Amino acid sequence: MKKFLLSFFSIMFSCVLFGQTILSPEVPCPTISEVQFTIVSTSGSNCTRTVSMRIKNDVSNSNPKGVKVEVLCDGVNVTRTDCFIASTAPGGAIFTTGSFTCPCSASPLIRITRYTASNGNCQGGTCGQVILITPISVSARVNCTNPRTYDLTIDAHHEDPPGTPATISGTYETFIDDNQNGIIDAAEEASLKITTSTAFTSSTSGAPSGFTSRFLATLLPFDNGVTVTSELSDDPIIVRVFVTTLGVSGNETRGFNGCAGLPVSLKNFNANQRNGKVALSWETDQENNNDGFEVQRRSGNGRYETIGFIDSKAPGGTGGAYTYSFDDILSLPKGVSYYRIRQVDLDGKANYSEIKAIRTGGSNIIIAVYPNPSHGTTNVAIPEGAGKMDVSLDDYTGKSIQRWNGINVRNLQLTNLKPGIYMLRINLRETGEQIT
Repeated sequence: MKKFLLSFFSIMFSCVLFGQTILSPEVPCPTISEVQFTIVSTSGSNCTRTVSMRIKNDVSNSNPKGVKVEVLCDGVNVTRTDCFIASTAPGGAIFTTGSFTCPCSASPLIRITRYTASNGNCQGGTCGQVILITPISVSARVNCTNPRTYDLTIDAHHEDPPGTPATISGTYETFIDDNQNGIIDAAEEASLKITTSTAFTSSTSGAPSGFTSRFLATLLPFDNGVTVTSELSDDPIIVRVFVTTLGVSGNETRGFNGCAGLPVSLKNFNANQRNGKVALSWETDQENNNDGFEVQRRSGNGRYETIGFIDSKAPGGTGGAYTYSFDDILSLPKGVSYYRIRQVDLDGKANYSEIKAIRTGGSNIIIAVYPNPSHGTTNVAIPEGAGKMDVSLDDYTGKSIQRWNGINVRNLQLTNLKPGIYMLRINLRETGEQIT
């Protein structure tokens, strides 16, 4: 499901003469600000939305003026309201359109027109305002931690003055989408708000191509007193963003959650060669209904085999943090062997740890990439002994997406990947070996 925020790409003001109508300085055109798009539903590549806006109708009650609001997608008028007497309150008032449907990738256009009014009847169009809207990108992703956290990225295209990249500011709030329908329902609004209104300001540094600023926040907690039960732990989230910067709109977007329920939280998992054997160790943060851990090994291109089972140390399978270890004393074949932990619940359900790689016999380095394909986050397991390396991640056009120079790690995580095909290149500094 693709959802995104919308921003103002350009703002054009026009005053048009109809017949013999002449505009006077006492009758300024109505203006729009605080535009907010709300997703009502989605169907394939189409989005059904409403749009609210603050209309400032700077005329006196003794000289009322009518306003007509139209929304167009790809040049087609998708919603309109008959001319109405807009509020003359200082600062204007919020107006919300009816729902309209058009392609999610379309660039909607809002057009408002001022009319003269006589006894509440709108007559004689005078002037108005046209706002062209192009999409910006917002993404959110739940991290499979216990307790849960999430990452949020907001990319915007905003120039002030034209040609000069500018930041945007606003607030965001986040909800658990319990029924997974892609919208914030009344019950979720009332009791599943995990982040209350939080201020943000984007930065003009680090913005991807096509945008002028980016806001990035990681490991944001599920707080606000919401208890994330096992039933809620794999639900997606919805982020609602309000933008206060003039000329930029707000919206709602759905955040991906690829996590299964976490009856056991693994704090860490390590594998090391020691005195001719492989020593495995792992630590838990919290265990719930945990039966124990299967230790699994795969050599070369073979299948994973269970080489041992460690019972849960928690009484009845539920308790606080515990530390576990297992030694693989088998003489490993020349090459790379991979290890993982299969955590098993009392009811037979299972979850897997990350993968650790051990290189033996001076063989060529073999890298494990998983999951592949992925939903935007991919892990890279690098065998022990690889030493310092330079790593680059390129898209299918050859453009570099991410680079790491001189690193010495055994696990690398690639995050926030957009749909596409990528090439991972690793250069081992000590041996000059290159892996693609």
